Amino acid sequence: MIGGYCGIISSDTIWIKDNPFKVYLSDSEICEGDVPVTLTPTVVEGRYPLSFLWNTGESLSSLIVYPDTTTIYSVTVTDSLSCNATAEAMITVNPLPNVFISPDDTSVCGGNSVDLIAYGADNYIWSNGFNGDTLTISPYNTTTYYVTGTTDAGCTNSAQATINIIPYPNIVISASPPAICVGESSKLRASGANNFVWNTGDSTNQIIVTPDNTTSYTVTGYIQSCSQTANITLEVYPTPEVILSVSETHIVQGDVIDLQAEGAIEYRWYGDNSISCLNCDIITAAPLFSDEICVVGFNSNCTDTACAYIEVDPCEIFIPNTFTPIKNDLNDTWQISTQCQIGIGELRIYDRWGKQIFYTTNLSDSWDGTYNGEIVKPGVYTYYILFSYSHTPTIYYTYQGSIMVLE
Repeated sequence: MIGGYCGIISSDTIWIKDNPFKVYLSDSEICEGDVPVTLTPTVVEGRYPLSFLWNTGESLSSLIVYPDTTTIYSVTVTDSLSCNATAEAMITVNPLPNVFISPDDTSVCGGNSVDLIAYGADNYIWSNGFNGDTLTISPYNTTTYYVTGTTDAGCTNSAQATINIIPYPNIVISASPPAICVGESSKLRASGANNFVWNTGDSTNQIIVTPDNTTSYTVTGYIQSCSQTANITLEVYPTPEVILSVSETHIVQGDVIDLQAEGAIEYRWYGDNSISCLNCDIITAAPLFSDEICVVGFNSNCTDTACAYIEVDPCEIFIPNTFTPIKNDLNDTWQISTQCQIGIGELRIYDRWGKQIFYTTNLSDSWDGTYNGEIVKPGVYTYYILFSYSHTPTIYYTYQGSIMVLE
């Protein structure tokens, strides 16, 4: 406040007295941007009407100002007696703080701890209510955090930081096939991430492995800096080495052979309908034709096959068409022959008039060319044979033809 003086002038005497007229303006502090500011002087004991003159050139009773820096404003007030008084006020403009958060934008794995540090002011309050310059968080979802910084002068400003959450990979491993035999390969495939690193050193999402024994494999999947590890065990089974033993490899139809397999846990035979047991290690067989008999040995999913070729001679029958029953020890009898054993059967011989002159159910018997103890006359005779082999008792064979009896 600055006081003023006024006086009365006469021709002979000048009286000067104290002027009680006073004007007041108050200093103030604001923060940058807290405008406008209205300055209104307080006038004491001035005689109205009053006039005002501001150092800005304005002549209003109140002055509206927009200071962006500290500024002194003054006003001179004149009353009706031409008395005047002057006052001034300092508007101090305090700068806003430049508030920052470090880091202001970052990405982390879900649930990982992050320290957000605010600086640029004197005091801080965060959007979650925490007071202090350092906020420790462990978000699982992308979140934006806000902080308001205040200076000791009471000026505030804000900043924000966004924490982007990177999802953890969800690693899935598959093996195709899931189990192998020694010497075989399996394809291992990983999914659920962007990049992969295997304990084999490979860095692709799928690898092909050929282990000699049961092996565990580990893969680490990455989505940016976030990782997860998964494991898979590939079972490796030993491959059997099947050994096949056969009692005979060259037989006649009807012969029975023994076969034995070794070197595996389970077996499966094939190759002939006469095999006595399809899943035994020891079997018998009576093949009718030359062919292979094979056995597959199993160790879990692993197999090995062994085969034996069995040569089978057919059961051919020999039937003579001529003989001389004259008892000279040369072609004296008529007899059929075969290398296979005959089971049941019958043999009939007829003369040219259809009379049966010989009959037997033992086909190993021979006909000496007689009928009722007498040698038959030379000529043509007819035979009829019906029989089955011992190894095929339900299959019957028939033969008929002629015999020439010579002198």
